[in-house]
Formats: sequence, structure tokens, C-alpha cells
Amino acid sequence: MSDLQSPVGRAEDAPEGVPVHNALVPQPTRSALPLVVAAAQLAGILLPQEHVEFGSRPHRIVMIRPAITALVGVIAEFVALLTRVHPIVKGHHVNVALFTTEPGVLLLGSGSLLLLIGVVGLLNAVVYYGGYRVVATNRRVFIITGILGRKVTPIGNTSMAGSRLVQGLFGRMFDFGNIITSFGRLNDLCEPVQLYRALQAVANGVDGETWTPPIRQTIIP
Repeated sequence: MSDLQSPVGRAEDAPEGVPVHNALVPQPTRSALPLVVAAAQLAGILLPQEHVEFGSRPHRIVMIRPAITALVGVIAEFVALLTRVHPIVKGHHVNVALFTTEPGVLLLGSGSLLLLIGVVGLLNAVVYYGGYRVVATNRRVFIITGILGRKVTPIGNTSMAGSRLVQGLFGRMFDFGNIITSFGRLNDLCEPVQLYRALQAVANGVDGETWTPPIRQTIIP
């Protein structure tokens, strides 16, 4: 069960005295608070009889990749700064630091570049991880972006109908993957198979056990 799924989701299931728009938002659990906050942002724009079915967020792998790059850069710099070599100069062995030699300068420069790329990538990954959500209701799918602000973008049914799910070996092992649509790529998301199923359900008009062919949202230039 997704973090956004909850026994309370439909308007008819709302407890007595609870406003209908509040009942449309899944009830939070301790492990689901970040996603429930994202779902709560949709409460004001959900249509009648519309409720959240599934939600996904970026996988932690988005932060691990740049962190590894930065780590490799740090290791390269330490090797360049701390290693001493013994070249032969004018027939004598001399003891010099590696970074004073041409290979050492190259290694030090490469390490600094990798460290810079890793730090910038890690900052971008933190923003992406903390401020990107894909939330599927029984009728629509939204991309929610922003940490302090909020931007809610619906994905058209036509884009979702032709979408593709892509998972590599590590993606299948650690349950993350990409969904490619004509709208754009949804990269490195948790539980991609369940999310892809939710997208296809909305695109093909499936609501629970009911299948109602949807009206395509085609943008005509």
C-alpha cells in the first residue's frame, strides 16, 4: 500500500461532522507525512467524487549518485595531496609530493572537478527529492513541485496512454524507475510499477472495478 493510500478516501466514507473536502485527503500515518502533505495540497482542486489513489516521490538514489561522485573527487584530492613519489632527477632519487608533478596536478584538478560536480548535483538532488511529487487520483494525475512554494501541473490523458516504464537492474532491485511520457520524463521515482499502473488506470478510464473510456485531453495548436 502506498503512503498516500488510506482507508478514508471517498466522500461517502467521510465520518460524521468531517467536511467532505477534508475527507478526500488520506489520513496521515507517521511514515507517510511527507506524501500526505503533498496530497493535502490537492484538497482544494479535487473534483466531486475524486480521491487520491496513489502517490510517489523521488527515490534516495538521486542523492546517492552525486554523493559517490563527490566522494571519488575527495579521494582523488587526498591521494594527490598526501602521496609522495621518488622520481630520479639528475641521477638521484628525490622525495617530492605527488601534486607537484604533472600527473599529480592532473589528478588534483580532476578530483576538484569531480567534487564540484558532485556537490552541485547533490544540492539539485536534495531539492528534487524534497520538492517533487507525482500524485494520482481516480480521475487525474498531478505533478507537484516546490518546497516553499507550490506548482501543480496535471498530465493529460493522451500523454499517459502512450507512456513507457523503464527500469534497470538496480531499479528492479531497489524499486525505482523512470516513466517516459510525451509530457516529459518522470525520473527515479519510488514504486514505479504501481505508479505506472495508476497512470494507465486514469488514462484508460478505470475507476476501481469500473472502466469508463475517458475524453482525451488533446492540445490543439
